[in-house]
Amino acid sequence: MSHDDRVSPESRHVAVWVAAAAPQVYAFAADPHNLPAWAAGLASGEVRPVGEGWAVSSPMGDVTVEFAARNAFGVLDHVVGLPDGQEVYNPMRVIPAGGGQAGCEVVFTVRRRAGMTDEEFDADVAAVAADLQTLKALLER
Repeated sequence: MSHDDRVSPESRHVAVWVAAAAPQVYAFAADPHNLPAWAAGLASGEVRPVGEGWAVSSPMGDVTVEFAARNAFGVLDHVVGLPDGQEVYNPMRVIPAGGGQAGCEVVFTVRRRAGMTDEEFDADVAAVAADLQTLKALLER
């Protein structure tokens, strides 16, 4: 079944709890040079500066990534420029547990792109979930 482009946009929030301090998780995830270590769906090779962002070799071909400016709120939103010229906005946050508790939650919002089938959207969500599990494993060592 394919998604009808006339229907409202669809998003899924993928989250993982990480047993590490939010500033540590944010600093690691915000460093584009760390992308190949945890974001297999995005970066599979060299990360190099270009313009306002970064050029990345990815499973989709060469892409660009532009992150939100570093901030104290854990916002890691980023825009990925795909090889076909399409730009994909990806909301992402590192949220402290709060209340004196250790750890944090990393939340990534996966948005269905126009023309994506249900299977393609499910695969995108699964890839993000796997990447967040890798991030968790790296930071909990």
